[in-house]
Amino acid sequence: MTDATPQWQLLPSHPQKFFGLNDQFDRKDLKRSYNLFIKQFKPEKHPAEFQRIREAYEQLDNQLRYGAPPPSVFDASSPYQWSVPEVVEPEAKPTWGESQPVEEADVFEVVADVDVGEIGTPAEAVPDQQRVPTPPRRKPLHERVLEEPIADLYNEFKAIERKQPYHYFALAVLSDGISPNDPQRFLKWVLAGVKQHPRDPALQQMLAAFTRGPIPAADIPRLLRSISQVVQDDRYFSLTESLWDRLLKEVPFAEFRKQLEACEANLSDFRLTQKLVFYIHLLKPALWVADADWTAAAFDLVEGNERDVPNSLEGDVEFLYLLRDYVQDRNGFLQMHPFRRVVDQTLRTCCESDEVGAERAFIACQVRMASSGQDLLDAFPLWDDSPGIDSFTILWHWLQREYFESAASMDDEEGPRKRRGARSILGEIEDRTDRTSTGRLWNLTAYLYPYIRFSLYPLLYCVIYFPLLWMFGTPSGGTGWMVILSLVIAGGGGFALNSIFASDLWGNWCFRMAKRCYNTVWRTHLLNVFSSTFVPYPTLLDRMDNFNDAEGQFSYRVWVVAFASRDSALRMYSYAQRYIA
Repeated sequence: MTDATPQWQLLPSHPQKFFGLNDQFDRKDLKRSYNLFIKQFKPEKHPAEFQRIREAYEQLDNQLRYGAPPPSVFDASSPYQWSVPEVVEPEAKPTWGESQPVEEADVFEVVADVDVGEIGTPAEAVPDQQRVPTPPRRKPLHERVLEEPIADLYNEFKAIERKQPYHYFALAVLSDGISPNDPQRFLKWVLAGVKQHPRDPALQQMLAAFTRGPIPAADIPRLLRSISQVVQDDRYFSLTESLWDRLLKEVPFAEFRKQLEACEANLSDFRLTQKLVFYIHLLKPALWVADADWTAAAFDLVEGNERDVPNSLEGDVEFLYLLRDYVQDRNGFLQMHPFRRVVDQTLRTCCESDEVGAERAFIACQVRMASSGQDLLDAFPLWDDSPGIDSFTILWHWLQREYFESAASMDDEEGPRKRRGARSILGEIEDRTDRTSTGRLWNLTAYLYPYIRFSLYPLLYCVIYFPLLWMFGTPSGGTGWMVILSLVIAGGGGFALNSIFASDLWGNWCFRMAKRCYNTVWRTHLLNVFSSTFVPYPTLLDRMDNFNDAEGQFSYRVWVVAFASRDSALRMYSYAQRYIA
């Protein structure tokens, strides 16, 4: 994919071809192609183009998550052709000079109880003897709206008893001309058409487009209930997913839960897989505000039906388990340092917002991390065992991978400013450490260590031999057995003490010295290395770990690599630097 002009003529009918995807594409392929487009058409500079790209992306993403639509559902690859019936005129033709008044009931009251008497009898149910002879054709509707009052056209179509999908389409469109500020008229006819013709693809597409539009927050609960009374199969979940996302942000969770339970009670014909996909999506933002009972029930639903979860969502389920553990320990996590509230809010935003909002929040946090290195080190100290730290670390690394491709400067290839070798970095660490009191003490003990180990043997010999000589020795001699016994005990005891001293005492001493050096020297120096060279975190560790130090010049190398590989703050800082490279 390049910056060539996109083939806009492929939208909305052919989103797969628009993104350049083959028939075996998955969500990663879709996200990769989508990221390439939004780099070229950013929402703040190209809002119209971005909206078209976004709608195409959501259409394909829903298809991948909820599965390929059944034959009855709108197929975007085949442009829909309306079957336009001839308009039947009564013999006594009305006068079209004056507009007729139009009165409508509230959409949510009308749709809840749509019956045949109100919207007309299906054509197949009308006996032939009752059919009205067809008069000559009128002009097409798009020509008539230029010549006749819209209200008259609206009343004409409304009076038709045998309404076909096209009639509902026309009524919905004409209602916008009558009351452009009242979307209830438009929605009334779309819902009535879907209820009367539940398998018509174009009406379903109109309803789906309406649910993604700017619906007032106060109307969402009633709209969701109305749709659940009309669309009672598994199409309901994918159709209303965006509305539930909005409702979760607008109302207290207790009210949200009540609405969800009421709507689910209206559904009678849905596949379990569709409900699982819906809940996997919903849990991500809901975990931050949901009560414990609802959360437990939702996870029981997912865990009890893992075999029915689509393979493409296994990663999402794993993310939810980690997020649940983090939210449970979140209060303890936030108490450790103020900077943790910054990353916590970013994590929450990434869970609650759409793709664009989440990506912006994450990149803003990365930029702040890159300019607040010391705060990041203080917020996430080494060997941190605070509540929720393990779950958070994995979640944050997950987000780094998720938004990796979206950052224009992020790549694994090194640019001109990254030309730093492991030898120079290790040499600087060695030099800085040797100038500190901790480094000098460690070097002194390392120098004396072999002598101390060797001195254990004569020391033990003296400790054993002289007491024996004092207790059992005589002026006439006979001390040979004492010498032999002392040598045996000193040799065996020295070997045992050296084993303990080398593996435990000396190892613990070196660990304490290395930990102190890491916190005071090495960690800060590695922070400066990342900020000045932008060398990737895993690349630097790999270079230092595999450095051929045959001459033994860098005595701290193994310790530096061991500690840095466990440092989540350095990892986060390294990735953050790559957003401002």
